[in-house]
Amino acid sequence: VLTTDYDGDYKTIVGTDIEITYTASDQDRDEISFSLSGHASASLTTLPNNRCKVTISATEENVGSHKATLKADDGNGGIASVEISYTIKANSAPKIELVGSFNTDIKAGSTPKANFKITDPDGDAVSVALTGDKAATLVKNSAESYTVNIAATAANEGKHNATLTAKDTRGGSATYVLSYTITVVHEPIIEALSELD
Repeated sequence: VLTTDYDGDYKTIVGTDIEITYTASDQDRDEISFSLSGHASASLTTLPNNRCKVTISATEENVGSHKATLKADDGNGGIASVEISYTIKANSAPKIELVGSFNTDIKAGSTPKANFKITDPDGDAVSVALTGDKAATLVKNSAESYTVNIAATAANEGKHNATLTAKDTRGGSATYVLSYTITVVHEPIIEALSELD
């Protein structure tokens, strides 16, 4: 008889392997040998005390639904088997969403900002970074809420591209390029004219 104390889900995502430990019991106390057949994503490790471990390798090339068959043989004609059905899903990259509107034409002296919601469909932890623009700074408000503040000064006049990058723990990433222009508005100059002779 083959038993396991594994109570997890037989569904996983690329980057997270599944490990299932089985124990074989034999009334005659025979020594048990194990064998595994089926999809190549499943591998077998024999453990002491009539135990074994099946590892499901969750890689990109193994995405899909698969089956593997584990057999326990006591060497005297007694064989027990169990079929393992499992699914490996592809990793979903994080999502970056602009919340509300953002005016790309910015006047120097104003205090513009862009708000973003950053999530991961698989629930993975996400790291966020802002690069490529000295006028922009990133503020984390909460787990999913971020703000990019723009230093709209005369020194930063011109066109800008700030790149927001979100990466999950499985190698998935997303980018958002925030393009804008800072313009210095020059006030009209009134000059006094000399009186006509």
